Amino acid sequence: MEEQIDLYEILHKIKGIARRISAHKGAILSLATINLAIATGVILKSPEEFESQVRLIMNDRGAGAMRLPGLAALSIQGTANRANDNAITPDLYPTLASTLDFKIAVAETPLYFVSRKKKLSGIQFFSESTKESSQIIFAEELIKHQDDYLGTVNRIAERFSVTIEENGAILRVTGRMPDRTAAADLAQKTAKILTNKIAEIESRKARAYFNFMQSQQIAAKEAYERKQVEYAAFNDRNRVILTAKPQIERERLQRDYDIAYETYKQIKTELEQARIRLNQEIPLFTQLESPIVPNGNVSPKTLQIYLYSIVATIILAGLGILISEYAIDRRDEKDTAGNQTLN
Repeated sequence: MEEQIDLYEILHKIKGIARRISAHKGAILSLATINLAIATGVILKSPEEFESQVRLIMNDRGAGAMRLPGLAALSIQGTANRANDNAITPDLYPTLASTLDFKIAVAETPLYFVSRKKKLSGIQFFSESTKESSQIIFAEELIKHQDDYLGTVNRIAERFSVTIEENGAILRVTGRMPDRTAAADLAQKTAKILTNKIAEIESRKARAYFNFMQSQQIAAKEAYERKQVEYAAFNDRNRVILTAKPQIERERLQRDYDIAYETYKQIKTELEQARIRLNQEIPLFTQLESPIVPNGNVSPKTLQIYLYSIVATIILAGLGILISEYAIDRRDEKDTAGNQTLN
C-alpha cells in the first residue's frame, strides 16, 4: 500500500513538473533559440585549429659501442654506465623545450601554410604587424616592439608540446595551428629542433668528459712513471736486502707502483670509452610515427559547444521556472492574507 502511495506521489510530481514546463514552454523555446544562436555564432567566429604529432623512440647509444673490437669493446663493460650518466635524462626534454632560446628557434622556423600557399614563420603568421612587405621591414618592427615579439613567441610556444611516454622510451611532439599543413610541419620542425638541441648538448658533454679524462690520463701516467722510477731506483740501490727495514720500504714502493699502474690502466680504459662516445654516430632518436596532415579540426569543438548550450538552457530554464513559481506562490500568499484581513 505504501509503495502505491509513493508511486502516486512520484507520478503527481512528474505531472506537476510537466505542467510547469508546458506553462513556460514559450519562454523555454525562446531561451533555447537564443542559446543555440549564441553557440552557432561562437562556432562560426572561432578559427579552425588543426593538430598533428610525431613520435620518436630513444635509441640506446651504449649498445652500439659493444660491437666495437679490441680494447674499446672490452672496456665498455665496466664503464658504459658512467658514460651514460653524462647523458640528458628524458624527463629534462620538456624543460629544454620550455627555454626561451628553444621557443624562439621554433617561432622563427618557416612553416608551409597551404591556405597562404607559401612558407611563413610563426612570428610572421601571428604578429599583428605582419604585412605583405619585405622581411627587412618586418625585422625592424620586431626591434622596435620587443615586448610584442616575445609575446608572439610565447603564443607560438603554447601551440607545441613535448611529452615523454612509456617510462621515457617514447618522445611525443605535438603541434597545433590554424592551418592543417602548418600543424604537421610545426610538429616535425619542433621535433627536429629538439633532437638537434639534445644532440648538441650531448656532444658538448661528451667533449667535456673526454677532455677531463684526457687530463686525468696524463696525470695518472705521470704518477705511474714516477712510481716506476722510484721503485726501479730503490731496487738498483738495494740488490741484496739483509734487514727488515729495506724490505718494508720495497713492499711499500711495490704497493704504490701497483696502485699507480692500476689507476693509470683504468683511466686509460675510460678514456677509450670517452673517445668512442665522442666519435660514434649512432642517432639519438628513431622516428616511430611521422606527422600526418590532419583531415579534421580539433577546434572549435562543435558538438561540445552545442552540448554546453543545451545544458545551459536546461539550467537557466529550471532556475527561471523555480523563480517564477516562487513569485506566484508569494503573490498567492499575499492575496490570501489580504482576503482574510478583509473578512
